[in-house]
Amino acid sequence: MHTVKPVLPDETISEFMMYHYPVYKTAVFPVIGDDGRIYEVNISDIYKIPQIEWDTVRVLDLSHPVEIFVSPYDTLLKALKLMNRYQVNELPVVYGNTVLGVIKRDVIESLIERYYLQEKLQES
Repeated sequence: MHTVKPVLPDETISEFMMYHYPVYKTAVFPVIGDDGRIYEVNISDIYKIPQIEWDTVRVLDLSHPVEIFVSPYDTLLKALKLMNRYQVNELPVVYGNTVLGVIKRDVIESLIERYYLQEKLQES
């Protein structure tokens, strides 16, 4: 899981691109809404906005409520099943009303691959 600092509701796209995207290099970012709810923005939605508007458009304006997420107590299998069902490669990890980070499909697949490799080595 990658820890990702949530974007605040008043941050503009320019601020986001300066302070968040270069640090966290993920496609989905959590955003704390004006109402305290958790939203998310996809980097592809940000690139649809002309750069000349980045100083005036808030990231929250491009965000949508988080509907698909896992808790820190969920299994990797549950996360992978959700990713497959909703055709996403990243899911926020949420505990209560706090975003702990983002889990990525390639990380889960790498862990599974490593597990099966270790199993094969132990059988030998």
